[in-house]
Amino acid sequence: MKSINRMIAILSVLVVLCLVSAVSASAGSVYRIGDTDNSGSVNVRDAALVQKSVVHLVELNKTQKKAGDVNKDNRVNIHDATIIQKYCAGRETGCQIGKYVDENELPYVGA
Repeated sequence: MKSINRMIAILSVLVVLCLVSAVSASAGSVYRIGDTDNSGSVNVRDAALVQKSVVHLVELNKTQKKAGDVNKDNRVNIHDATIIQKYCAGRETGCQIGKYVDENELPYVGA
């Protein structure tokens, strides 16, 4: 009986470790376009963070770079900061600022 309880305890620990690993692996894969500081909203602080990264005062991590590249030209630059500022001022940007992106989601392939 003790060996069965021990086996159940070991299996329980393994299940928990697998779940923790799965959650850790997906962390950071969901972001909001324009929300470079990951605060949950797009505001002037995000534009300021992009500006600081442009002049090398801060270094953005991978997720911040994806969120900060609002015009999707594969660069985070002053153009992105300007677009975020326009969004904050309520002006049309032509970008999908504020949209959530989940990199774990499989793209829809329609017929």
